[in-house]
Amino acid sequence: MMVETFERFGYSIWFMYFIGAAEVAGALGIAVGGYLNKMLPKLAVIGLNITMVGAFVSHLMADDPFTATIPALVSLALLNLYLHLLRKKRKSKILSKNIKKLLVK
Repeated sequence: MMVETFERFGYSIWFMYFIGAAEVAGALGIAVGGYLNKMLPKLAVIGLNITMVGAFVSHLMADDPFTATIPALVSLALLNLYLHLLRKKRKSKILSKNIKKLLVK
């Protein structure tokens, strides 16, 4: 089914494999990337966001029904929620460090 979808979009088969590999790499970057580098999950989310925007636009350009875009839109929403939570967590760590510095002085 995916092969037919990519062909209908006008993309080659190698591009389908590239997108699949990029999605797996993004998922791994989110799942375990934080252990390697603190920026890796954020970069993975940004990469997956680009992929999902591409999926959304591809479905629209192929005149697919709007319901075909829903998985990409839901993925975008969840990815951006996760990115927001990562930023909020980072800000709270910075704030708690600054408060500790003030209390120690």
